[in-house]
Amino acid sequence: MNTYRYDEQQIRAWVRDKVTRAKTVKQICQEAVISRATLYNWMKEFPDDGTSATEAPEQKIAAEKPEKASAIKLEKTGKKMPVTDPAARYHMIVSSLKKADVEGSLTKKLVAELVKRYTITVAQACEIVGIDEANYGYKPRKPEVDDQLVYDELLRLIDEQPNRGFIELYEILQSTRPDWTRKQLKRVYRERRLYLKRKRNKKSDRQAGGAENQVTEIAPLEAKIAPLISRSKRIKKPDATWSLGFVEQELPADADGNIANAWVLFILDHEQGTPLNAQTGHGKISFEDIISFLNTAAEENGKPKKLRVFGKEPFTNREITKWVWDHKVALHNLTLGKSENQMELDKMEKMVASSVLKNGGDLEQSVENWLGAQG
Repeated sequence: MNTYRYDEQQIRAWVRDKVTRAKTVKQICQEAVISRATLYNWMKEFPDDGTSATEAPEQKIAAEKPEKASAIKLEKTGKKMPVTDPAARYHMIVSSLKKADVEGSLTKKLVAELVKRYTITVAQACEIVGIDEANYGYKPRKPEVDDQLVYDELLRLIDEQPNRGFIELYEILQSTRPDWTRKQLKRVYRERRLYLKRKRNKKSDRQAGGAENQVTEIAPLEAKIAPLISRSKRIKKPDATWSLGFVEQELPADADGNIANAWVLFILDHEQGTPLNAQTGHGKISFEDIISFLNTAAEENGKPKKLRVFGKEPFTNREITKWVWDHKVALHNLTLGKSENQMELDKMEKMVASSVLKNGGDLEQSVENWLGAQG
């Protein structure tokens, strides 16, 4: 048999204070010097029925009858309830307040005034006014604007001063766009990968001064991009999951001793592991090569559902993220910190290198033969 340092009447009084919300759980635990678990165990062992423990069963039934009759009377009478009845007046005030105060501002002010004036809990005040306690503390979120509008504004500020971080961008937009939430700004900033380092022009003043009197012909974009291989052997597979990869290999030195390198940009089907498209080139690969390759692959193979990109050069440029965003394609960035991602990347590069780069000779013909064998 359990023994208590308090008698049953005192324990039931504390349980009744908890049930009727006359006191908070913290107040009862401090007064009784008990834990919350002990209080809830008392509530299970001494359930409170709204009456005193010393009352006889006949007294309990007699006390319940007026409350039950009053509730039935109010429920059945409806609009015809007598005005002189205090319960009827309270019901009329609460129902009228709910219809008049649609936004809930007046009701919240009334709850705050009751708590301040009569030193009762928020739960008790909400029960008196007739609203849910959760609705009293609810604060609506700010409506979010279009993500593209947020991205354009962030990109404009970064172009003005490339060394700006998110905190500085947020402080600027707080003064110009106070209705934009920090959560949306942070999400767009991360999804569009605006946190990446910006490339700066490293030409010295001496080089810039020496080039003032020289007229250099700027080669068109098409001349920088390696020609695409034959389109006749491309597999048409829209809504696929692409795995984008890149391998390169140094070429033998020419007669002048210059050393160049050749590279292959490829796309594999993630589900089956078959190659879908590829592009070759020489020298250093640029983001224009990658974007042009993605556009051509989308036309030849169909727009993908997801693009899997490994977190290594040259796939860390934000232009890839912009391409994914514009074409409404899901982007999956794979970090090389995980061993399974590094193993998958090594396997892909080894397969392409052994199939395309091992034979040497014409890279375009090697790639065409590789894709033709898979098709």
